[in-house]
Amino acid sequence: MERSTVENDYYALDDVLADLDPTESLAYLHGSLTARLVSGQRLDRAAWLAAACEALEIDAELSEQHTTVLHHLYDGTLTELKTENFALTLMLPDDAPLPDRLEALSDWCAGFVSTLGVTGQLTAPEGEDEELLEDLIAIAQLDVESESDAEAEEDYAALTEHVRLAAHHFQLVLGITAEAEKPTLH
Repeated sequence: MERSTVENDYYALDDVLADLDPTESLAYLHGSLTARLVSGQRLDRAAWLAAACEALEIDAELSEQHTTVLHHLYDGTLTELKTENFALTLMLPDDAPLPDRLEALSDWCAGFVSTLGVTGQLTAPEGEDEELLEDLIAIAQLDVESESDAEAEEDYAALTEHVRLAAHHFQLVLGITAEAEKPTLH
């Protein structure tokens, strides 16, 4: 599944954010954002920009272009998560060499797992939750040196889909719970 807007193209976003000299990658940021959203967190514009700067470990002033692309990333990811068929596309480079794609997938998982822990929504994982978290942690610690062959490409595709489905699992487990805990206004 490909993103339809330039604002959500991995390379275009990465180019815009590169001048901020972020410590963390765009993939890490998207994993972090996805964890917040599947946990039921909804951030206003200012809170999202602060969270993005924190995740990227940047202190620089954001330009209008930076804020625009970060808002598009937030809005696009939230829209994908709200679709009936869970249309989340992981923000990863799609035509880079396999080691670069594996590194981005590892970063995405690291961002997701670390932020999921910070949200406080998953306090004592067990069963399938625990297994999926262990899988994501293992992917976050992948050795990215790899030969690119047909089997390695298939493994990468399977890992990527597993990560996407793990995010969906946590959305079902945490997002519904988080929404249910919100008070209703009369």
